[in-house]
Amino acid sequence: MCASVVVMSAAIPETQTADERRFIRNCTAICGQQTQRLVPHLLQTFRQQTVWPKGKWQNRGLERTEFRNGGCDVFVGRPYIPLARLNDLATTEIALSPHLTKRGPNGLWFIGRGVEHELVNRASQIMLFGHVDSDGQPVEIQCVNSCGYEAASFDLFLRESDAEQQAREDEKEFEMKVGVRSI
Repeated sequence: MCASVVVMSAAIPETQTADERRFIRNCTAICGQQTQRLVPHLLQTFRQQTVWPKGKWQNRGLERTEFRNGGCDVFVGRPYIPLARLNDLATTEIALSPHLTKRGPNGLWFIGRGVEHELVNRASQIMLFGHVDSDGQPVEIQCVNSCGYEAASFDLFLRESDAEQQAREDEKEFEMKVGVRSI
């Protein structure tokens, strides 16, 4: 297991994406005041710290202190931390943020899989390629089923040449610059 600590910035994001605005509305509706005070700091920290892939903010059901961003489960306050989730493919990292206090510590702790973790060892021999936009972020494919549920997916390729060919086709069809990145 590897861990890192990020001291939360007092800077509150001035502009929010539609996803962040939706997340803020949901938190305002269901979360307590101490958790609501953390939300701007979480948004700012994840904007600066998130790596591939950048995720969408989600509330975890009716839980008022548990969220998700991409592959990271986020816990606030003094929750139980289910480290076993790191053994699940869907969770690559766990973040813990205690409520803000005058005495501290006011930071965000990230706990991830170490280099010797079984999933990391298994995946170390796999090489895939995916599409990225001009900012180097993964190109998401938005899927909506007949019931209105949304999901995001990504095209993955075993060969770089296949990814390059599809990128050129996508550039023509969608009129946007598409690059290729190894994963």
